[in-house]
Amino acid sequence: MVRQGAAPPSRGTLTPEQSAQAVQAGARRPVTVVIPALNEGDGIAEAVGSALDWADEVIVVDGGSCDDTVARASAMGASVDVSTGGTIGGQRNRGASLARNQGVVALDVDARARTEQRQVLRAVVRGPAPRTARGRLRNFARGEDRTR
Repeated sequence: MVRQGAAPPSRGTLTPEQSAQAVQAGARRPVTVVIPALNEGDGIAEAVGSALDWADEVIVVDGGSCDDTVARASAMGASVDVSTGGTIGGQRNRGASLARNQGVVALDVDARARTEQRQVLRAVVRGPAPRTARGRLRNFARGEDRTR
């Protein structure tokens, strides 16, 4: 489901009740991933799928795509908010304002967590609250690894 101005829960995300139960059970700390997008139909499904591997909510803030970005993100289980006319920073801020969790991670569509990074991220959301977390992600553009 896609709404302008709201990020509804969808298939791939935990409901607020499920998230609260998981936190109370000590299984995970709730984390929301915010992905700003504009005409990212080719990469959005992989980005959302990768994020749902360790986060319990993914919000894609679309800047008015002309391709199938919104449909693909929604089909993968992300909540989608369409906010046109802003900057990528504005999209990130919009997504953070819609997040139901206090923990928010902003990722670009071309950022991918490698296997070892996903393991660390899973441990972070399931373990005691860290003071800080730091890591490096791989960046892909048009199928090429552009990590610096």
